[in-house]
Amino acid sequence: MTAAREPVGRTQGDGGLSNVWLVARREYGERLGSRAFIFSTILLAGLAMLVALLPLALRLVDRATVTRVGVTASEPGLAERAAGVMDGFLNTSLADGGGRAEILFLFEIRDDETAAVEAVREGSLAAAMLISRGEDGGLDMQVLSAGALGPD
Repeated sequence: MTAAREPVGRTQGDGGLSNVWLVARREYGERLGSRAFIFSTILLAGLAMLVALLPLALRLVDRATVTRVGVTASEPGLAERAAGVMDGFLNTSLADGGGRAEILFLFEIRDDETAAVEAVREGSLAAAMLISRGEDGGLDMQVLSAGALGPD
């Protein structure tokens, strides 16, 4: 009868976990110190910050945009009153909690209707509002836009 033999290379105790730990620590240290790891970490961190801050930057750029609208009327003083009402309604309704309004729409009084329409075609105005008094005494409004204004 032969005596039971221990397998070759087998040790008593933790089964070689200390060796695994030593090799893993060495490999981890080697990779952390490499230039490629440092460069890729900095690059990925920068890209993550850029993606995180991009919506804030777009909101600031959009907030700074002012839509210019030309207002013309067939009667003297009607364009000024209409522009004042629209300015008071649109710009102050967008006021922040402190009561300060953001100017999102700038209403410009134009004397010549055809010049206002031409300014919309050229792109110097986002829209032109043409106001006239109807036969029944009411106001007829026509808004011409080159796509810069939404339906609201």
